[in-house]
Amino acid sequence: MTDLRPPRILTVREYGYDQLRGLQRVGEAERIRRGSYREPTTQTDPRKVRHEALLARCAAVAQRLTTRFAFSHRTGAALHRWPVRFDPGVVEISQVVNPNGRRSSDVVRHYRPTLTDDDIVLVHGLPVLAPKLNAISCAQLLPPRQGLAAVDRALQQLADVDKHDRAASLSREAVVRAELLSLLAASGVRRNVVRAREVLRLATGLSGSPQESELRWLALAIGLPEPICEWEQWIDGNQYFSDLAWLATAPDWPRRAITLEYDGEGKYGPTPESILRAVAEEKWREDTIESADVAVHRVTKIASTTPPRPRPGCCRSSRHRPATP
Repeated sequence: MTDLRPPRILTVREYGYDQLRGLQRVGEAERIRRGSYREPTTQTDPRKVRHEALLARCAAVAQRLTTRFAFSHRTGAALHRWPVRFDPGVVEISQVVNPNGRRSSDVVRHYRPTLTDDDIVLVHGLPVLAPKLNAISCAQLLPPRQGLAAVDRALQQLADVDKHDRAASLSREAVVRAELLSLLAASGVRRNVVRAREVLRLATGLSGSPQESELRWLALAIGLPEPICEWEQWIDGNQYFSDLAWLATAPDWPRRAITLEYDGEGKYGPTPESILRAVAEEKWREDTIESADVAVHRVTKIASTTPPRPRPGCCRSSRHRPATP
């Protein structure tokens, strides 16, 4: 979806109310918000439709604001291409002016008096809170389950994490994490600082997908130790990566490791033939890994989106750490 750009905004000030209403009646314009319209989308993919709708609203909002601001939090995450649940009908911004008085229902405003030009990057010509600062904002204000997925992707981008170059990636990631924690400490913000610190500590750019991030959160929420993400194994000369792994820490473990694999619908393809082929390949892969004394457990989309009751202190403390891979 990197080819998407904000559509051209047609304003009442430029074209007049009657003309735009006339275009809307014949299906040649869509209303975005009061005073702002756009040409109808040509996208058919639902994800692209949602993202283009967000871009359109961002462009329309940006045209009306005069104070220094940046799109941030969920909106900033979506514009940075991080996995986040967002409403395309509402945008979030951080601004230097304390929001008061009359407010637009489609704009959530966050007060950030220290916002400078150096804190803002342009994405498709739109001002967006810089990745490091927005990662901290997501860690603070998003539910930990969602914040972890967003910060995972942020770390992947900021530290250029590559599972095929694990040692160097983790070294770069540690530097970025330390910088994020330092920025959080220096921000002076007290709201949800403990939560943000824990999300930043638990996040890793090695997470292979948003679903893996949420699965990891669920594992931590029920009290499991921190897993190894994208655990690498070589079996019979072939390389395998497991989504999440826990290595045996005591002699009474039945296997030398336990792994969880997230099974998303996308990997199976749209046709019966592709589904059968994918199932056969996954079965062969699972048998190979289990032959190396590893227990493989698969998690479906339904199971991973049914949250357990979080253990007390989840995303506040985690004393257990996995063995070094």
